[in-house]
Amino acid sequence: MRGVVINVPLSLLKDRSWSKEGFKVLTCAIMMSCRYVNRLIYNPSIAKLMDVLHVSKPTAIKFKKKIMDSDLFAFDANRNTLYVRSFKSKDKCEFGKGRTRMVSAHDYCVKVPIEISSMKLRDAVKMLRKLMLENVVKCNEGKESLNKPQEVKREAPVQSCNPITLRRMAKYISMSKATAGRYMKELVCEGRVHESEVVMELKYYTHSGGSIDRCRAMHPKDYCFGVYSKKYLGTWYWIVLGRMYRLTSDTERKRFQHVIYENKKRKSAIYRKTRPSSTIKYAGVVFTDDNDYHNNFYSKGRIF
Repeated sequence: MRGVVINVPLSLLKDRSWSKEGFKVLTCAIMMSCRYVNRLIYNPSIAKLMDVLHVSKPTAIKFKKKIMDSDLFAFDANRNTLYVRSFKSKDKCEFGKGRTRMVSAHDYCVKVPIEISSMKLRDAVKMLRKLMLENVVKCNEGKESLNKPQEVKREAPVQSCNPITLRRMAKYISMSKATAGRYMKELVCEGRVHESEVVMELKYYTHSGGSIDRCRAMHPKDYCFGVYSKKYLGTWYWIVLGRMYRLTSDTERKRFQHVIYENKKRKSAIYRKTRPSSTIKYAGVVFTDDNDYHNNFYSKGRIF
């Protein structure tokens, strides 16, 4: 048994989302990590992959070769074992000052429930895509809108979330607009995300020299349209800024946290169960257990 969630770096999810097959292989690694505590699979046969990934035999045969060739796994042909590598980043930074200074690796992670191991592969991929959409919504609540250039620094804190188009959200996580819209509607129906009405901005008017061609030329990436006014005998030209999305509860916001590894002062490291250190070698790669990463990686503790 282990904790109820597993931390997965969002940077890893975003890097693998550019390829559909690569994202599915990452999903397989997450499902196996939740299924097996030591991340070690003995005799990774086709039948075992069918049971773990909940897929058909042709799909298991196709993904077995991709899993063997992926850098997320290490296969030992002599012992016929498959090891899922850790998702932790290798880049280290300095934290604290003075006596509390330490150097450790860190990641901005999403807490994925271990129930993902009992899902089918396509449902698990869908779940991870939804979590990536929620992360975009969370980042858009307190930062500059993704519609604006990221190098622009804000002078004052944003008091409310910014409108964002669905196309830009889908592009940010490498999804199509139709798929992102369908997943977002499901999040709204499930009560995890609140969706506002369409936010529009008035740009030009007929009597001020405005036209639909000028509006589209000035804003080529935005959707522009005109509305005729009988009262003013002219046409108003608007651009669509998108909708404002907000996470409905703090529980959803706490899914995304900054995790610092190898931190001796964390309670999970102070009160962890001690065990003798050991060194395991798989496929020419040495894995050591005498570190705090395995203890701090899973939230709410881990039972060995």
